[in-house]
Amino acid sequence: MGLKCIKAVLPEILKRELDTSSRVKARPTILILKELCRLIRRDRGHGMGHTRFHFSLSTMTKILGCVFLFVLGCGPGYSDFSEKVGNGYYYYRTSPIDRFIAPKIWNDKTPIIPSKVVKYRKHDGYVTAKREIIQMGSSGSRVTSGTFDYWILNTATPVVYGPMDKSEFDLRVVKLSLSEKLALH
Repeated sequence: MGLKCIKAVLPEILKRELDTSSRVKARPTILILKELCRLIRRDRGHGMGHTRFHFSLSTMTKILGCVFLFVLGCGPGYSDFSEKVGNGYYYYRTSPIDRFIAPKIWNDKTPIIPSKVVKYRKHDGYVTAKREIIQMGSSGSRVTSGTFDYWILNTATPVVYGPMDKSEFDLRVVKLSLSEKLALH
């Protein structure tokens, strides 16, 4: 009977704790535990008497641990992040291989620098990037090739130049009169 109650109550608490972006609200864990206790200990009428569900501290700790692990598993990974590079463009890292530069909303025609960006510089509306080329492995998985190409993205226009080898990249940097701050070594 107690397990059925927990299964019914847990989704209700998690629904309250997670916002639309699947990130945990800044609510102290002790309040979550108190809310869980309050919902579990609701009086349930059964004929003449009332039944309450009481759990030991170790059981409540296990329940809290499950809730905590569930909440941690529902969000982005520890190394996932995005960083603004200018004019609505961001550097995204969603996995060790998926590292790219794109706006928040984009399609096939939007100028982007595709994965795997290993190094980039930003200055005055431009982004330069060194990208490791990704190939399909024999099992269908994506693998890095160990070869690199270079890209230039004008985030103001937006226009992308690439892929280029190192010498083409250096010539394009000079042709566009880009700052030394955008050089990739």
